[in-house]
Amino acid sequence: MQDHGWIVNRYSQVTAVLDDPSFLVLAAEAADSGIRWLRGSVSRFTNGPDHAHRRERVETMLRDLDPVALRAEATVRTGAVLDGAASGTVDVMASLARAVPLAVLAHALAIEGGTDALVRAVAVVAAAYPPGAAVESEQHADDAVAQLVAQLGARDETAVAQLTVLVQACDATAGLIGNGLNIALRLPQPLADVDSLLSETLRYSPPVRNSRRVASVDCKLGETTIAQGSTVLLDFEAANRDPEIFSAPHRFQPGRERRYLTFGHGFRSCPGSDHAFALAAGVVEVVLARCTALTPTVDYEPSPNLRVPAALEIAVSPR
Repeated sequence: MQDHGWIVNRYSQVTAVLDDPSFLVLAAEAADSGIRWLRGSVSRFTNGPDHAHRRERVETMLRDLDPVALRAEATVRTGAVLDGAASGTVDVMASLARAVPLAVLAHALAIEGGTDALVRAVAVVAAAYPPGAAVESEQHADDAVAQLVAQLGARDETAVAQLTVLVQACDATAGLIGNGLNIALRLPQPLADVDSLLSETLRYSPPVRNSRRVASVDCKLGETTIAQGSTVLLDFEAANRDPEIFSAPHRFQPGRERRYLTFGHGFRSCPGSDHAFALAAGVVEVVLARCTALTPTVDYEPSPNLRVPAALEIAVSPR
């Protein structure tokens, strides 16, 4: 923690904040349409009873989605993209990392209409989803939200839950796929255990790097008092490498116990973490079996809280 603002970066303190209901998320104001309507309607940007009710709607929807089936369909769709690569090269981020998971989810949620248009619209919305997005991004997102609502055919609680699943899966799952492949394709020896690879990627190179909370009352964190109204930045990236929890924390070491904080912790942890993991695994296992890396190093999309590669070129080996 620093004097100029509360930055929490030790594993035990991050989990303590996430376990304490006195620390609230930054709430979004209600609106009639567009991206601000979506922010004001989802569980992520609400607290208390509204959060609990909206989260339950999402959890109920996710209970009907089998992660094993999602993973299997992701492998099929990934194979089809690789088979269709006429040039023998594919940009993972442009063609797989968002497109495959979102197409699989749309099919599982029985959303009718063009999948390609849906994927593009969800990506636009995801880019402007957190409060504080640039005005131009919000304007594009307003159009994309209208398009998605029209495709869903409603603006009720079910539609909001569907949009929650799609939008919140978009960038985080893409980051997990891109970061995992960026590491795995450069290892001196192939790694057969994709689940261990992705689990360690979530710790070592997390797609979600941080989150924020606001103290609703004066709160104690260890021996420190966080004054009411203070904003707290929870540094997942640093906590995932806390030497008190992880031995050799700066070493990429698959097979560790799953204690990463990338999907959150406690009563607001990501309800779709198993589904996102399964979708990422379905993509990654096919790419690892059939491709090699072409991009020497990756650049990342500009974001204050996400680590998502901007591009990752791969060469597809012939069958």
